[in-house]
Amino acid sequence: MSRNIIITTDMKTTDFLARRFAIALLAIMVTVTSWAQQIAGNGTAETPYLINNEDDWFAMMNNVNSSKAGQAYYKLTTDLYLGNDLEPLTSIIGTKNDPFTGHFDGDFHTIHLNMERSENYAAPFGITDGATISNLRIEGVIRTDHKFAGGLIAYSNNKNNRTTLVQNCISSVHIICDNIVTVDNAKPFDCTHGGFVGQNEAGTLRFENCIFDGSITDSKAVKTANKCTGFVGWVNNNVYYVNCTMAGKIDVKPNDETLKNSMANFHRLSNTARAYFTNTY
Repeated sequence: MSRNIIITTDMKTTDFLARRFAIALLAIMVTVTSWAQQIAGNGTAETPYLINNEDDWFAMMNNVNSSKAGQAYYKLTTDLYLGNDLEPLTSIIGTKNDPFTGHFDGDFHTIHLNMERSENYAAPFGITDGATISNLRIEGVIRTDHKFAGGLIAYSNNKNNRTTLVQNCISSVHIICDNIVTVDNAKPFDCTHGGFVGQNEAGTLRFENCIFDGSITDSKAVKTANKCTGFVGWVNNNVYYVNCTMAGKIDVKPNDETLKNSMANFHRLSNTARAYFTNTY
């Protein structure tokens, strides 16, 4: 009788371990298969990862934000709808620890954006470092109560004097900053929003053949939001504009005796920053 009990227990233990192993192996296989199914391509210039739908966009986001393929090449193959009134987009591609450093070719498609974010860096691409984003139109709305919103990029932090290039892009995004909070009491209600980029922290930011025709607005009767511009909310280093047009609307708290440099057509500059214009209006 005792022997039978021991044999039965061993069989149950062996069966349990076998099941655990099978489940673990299946999970690995599903993860690998899921990634392969979600994004076609191999991430090179010749064969970029193809963003065919919204699921691919979020797979790209998870990949970049987890230190995987941030330097890869991606290509959009269709228009995308990111977020809606019931479930607005809250997440970004590129973080402080894992900025987007790759190449994104929109292939002249449109991203329809509905974003709502209650922390810094509200934009489809959160933080970039030496990235290239081209051939893309962004339209829709961004609602945020924090700093550094941009129609395309929130924060361009190009280390070692690298360049983030924005080429052949249109930003038709409407950034709403009615409820902007004060983070620094010395700079009350500071937005630092831009129609394309919130802030260029370091290195070079270059625009080629770009148009901003959206808006940045504070709709309150007594406006408090300030420091918003057509292209870049704040520039710390160099910014270049080649064949660009500012056709948007900036409607926030205007300049007065207590608030200087609140609004500008293209950017606000630090004392050491430089801006260069070629055929830009």
